[in-house]
Amino acid sequence: MKKLISLIIVLAAISSISAESIRKPKTLVLLDNYGIVDTHSIFFSDLKRIGYDLDIRMINSNTYRIKEFGEYLYDQIILFCASENDLRNVKINQLVEFYDSGRNILFAADYDASKQFRQLVVQFGVDIHELGSNVRDHVFQADPNDPSIIKAHNVISHKWLQTKGDILYRGVGLTLSNYENFQIFGILRGNEYTYSKIYGENEQSIATGQNVALVAGVQGRNNARIIISGSLDLFSNEFFQRSQGVNRQFAERLARWAFYESGVLRMFGVHFNKVNETEQQTVYKILDELEYSFNVEEWDYTQDRWINYETDDFQLEFVMLDPWIRMPISHVSGTSKYMAQFKSPDRHGIFHFKVIYKRPGYTFFEQKDKVIMRPWNHNEYERYLFDASPYYLSVFATMGGFTLFMLFFLFNYSKH
Repeated sequence: MKKLISLIIVLAAISSISAESIRKPKTLVLLDNYGIVDTHSIFFSDLKRIGYDLDIRMINSNTYRIKEFGEYLYDQIILFCASENDLRNVKINQLVEFYDSGRNILFAADYDASKQFRQLVVQFGVDIHELGSNVRDHVFQADPNDPSIIKAHNVISHKWLQTKGDILYRGVGLTLSNYENFQIFGILRGNEYTYSKIYGENEQSIATGQNVALVAGVQGRNNARIIISGSLDLFSNEFFQRSQGVNRQFAERLARWAFYESGVLRMFGVHFNKVNETEQQTVYKILDELEYSFNVEEWDYTQDRWINYETDDFQLEFVMLDPWIRMPISHVSGTSKYMAQFKSPDRHGIFHFKVIYKRPGYTFFEQKDKVIMRPWNHNEYERYLFDASPYYLSVFATMGGFTLFMLFFLFNYSKH
């Protein structure tokens, strides 16, 4: 009985560990104003409810360390710093190294973000608009008397980031790098009537419409993630209430994505073999019918488990220096399996099966498997080749002609 109870306890512990294995709870929250703890208390309480362990510190204090004895003490950092001119205890290279190590950061700026904060964000391909500028919209404005509070609804088409309803936003605009791609992308953009403008003596327009990014996402090749918001108020209690919960839902989805809890994929079960066979080999012969398969699952934080990931944009390449074959990979309905079949090219050498998947907001992965393609052995060719029929005919014609000549020579001689 005791052994049974102990076994149940162990299994329960293992299941709880596996359910929480994807979430890394240690989070450092850096603020330049302790009043943000009160004005953004709902956001912080939501993170604690999810399971994150928040260590809230003032950025200009000396009471914390990001790294100690060569080991990072936190899994992610939240940086809510509006106007602190001196980040003091946090240097730009420290946060860049933190990100390069595979950890995540959530930034939120404001109108008067410091020069150092702007330089920090530029390191990740995002530029905060000039000091003295802000975003306005005279059509989609939440307050008739204040066009700086806009109602944004242009959210990226992404399963885990889409939010229904108008998101309240008050802050500064962002410009993404000119080479915006799968690594740097806009999550929330301005509406068609939104504009970002510098006010004051040197008044000038910076960007309009969808060119004004409000919230940006960055994901490195190591799958570390960053959220950059030009509005600190987006996460505030005031906007949570005024938006009737839309901002709250959007802020939670941003945090879950930034902290690698949504949009997470895993690839496993890679297998390749000849069609109608099951054994995986490293050497195949040219013109073999080959089959390549793998499984992909997606983490669903609403169920705390892995689910099948279904899409139609996987692509397989069969490469030797350059791709010899490039083809789509079909999904096996009702499973997490993807499979492709093709005839190998009439070329011997070292080839690679290659699957590269890089989509904005999802885990990047690249799978390469090496195989050797050999030519046929002498006894593996067909006995007779149809393409060689003229040569066969010429051989038999020569033999027949020689036979007729010999018969004529032997039996048709002159009496003289």
